[in-house]
Amino acid sequence: MSTMRCQQQRTCTTSLNEIAIVGLSCRTAGGVNSLDILWDFLLQKRDASGEIPPHRWEPWRQRSTLDAKILDSVTRKGYILDDLEGFDAAFFGIPPTEARHMDPHQRLGLELAYEALEDAGIQPDRLAGSDTAVYIGVDSDDYSRMLLEDTYRRLRLPLWTLN
Repeated sequence: MSTMRCQQQRTCTTSLNEIAIVGLSCRTAGGVNSLDILWDFLLQKRDASGEIPPHRWEPWRQRSTLDAKILDSVTRKGYILDDLEGFDAAFFGIPPTEARHMDPHQRLGLELAYEALEDAGIQPDRLAGSDTAVYIGVDSDDYSRMLLEDTYRRLRLPLWTLN
């Protein structure tokens, strides 16, 4: 329904199919952290794969010698996001201890949502009480599984004890 018609009727009805994408942000492997960089990256047909930094595999190496052997001999390259440790917890009002235990997907999601709002020229505090949504796709839950395994190991309790 047009804005003119809404103003004349003083009430508006909207279709459930109407949406507006007003801001975007992105992070991909290869150091892509803005839409302009992504566009150039695509035009240049660059490859986002790279050497996997040793610290990325450290939690899995510590889990078992078999994991360490496999990772060291087989997995050398990957598609890695940069600076997952650079999350500003204080900016989002999250206590440091909580932030350390947050899945990197959650930390990244907060940063990207904020950047998308900036891209749209929207101040986040103006959205309070509005029908606004942020949609994010995530393809892995490795971090939460790793935290649970670490918790069981530290507590030295069998898995069934926590049921």
